[in-house]
Amino acid sequence: MQTALVAFDSKQLSAIMEKMLEDLGFDCLIASDFEEVSQILAERNPAVLFLDWTLNNQDVSEFLSKLQEKPILIFVSKEKDPKQIQKALDLGIDEYIMKPFDNDILQSKLSLAGLL
Repeated sequence: MQTALVAFDSKQLSAIMEKMLEDLGFDCLIASDFEEVSQILAERNPAVLFLDWTLNNQDVSEFLSKLQEKPILIFVSKEKDPKQIQKALDLGIDEYIMKPFDNDILQSKLSLAGLL
């Protein structure tokens, strides 16, 4: 079973994503800040990390620049500005999911990333 790590500010969105991922056969871990994300990445080596632009008011850019080994990175964001999406891709994001989304979109992005 592959492991997914979810790191969002919203506990509600984290719980929804956890359920969706478990239904797709993933073991799901939840992190509430970048320190916890780093710890889980080191200890569990998840296949995929779901992030948004900020986590506890910290910008993801600095965090991503420090990562040595990266899992597949998928942004889940309401940000629709093409410049911001390009910035995410420039940071090394593999896939981008715009909110709101459903199971079909999640499955499609995981398939494109080679995880399903």
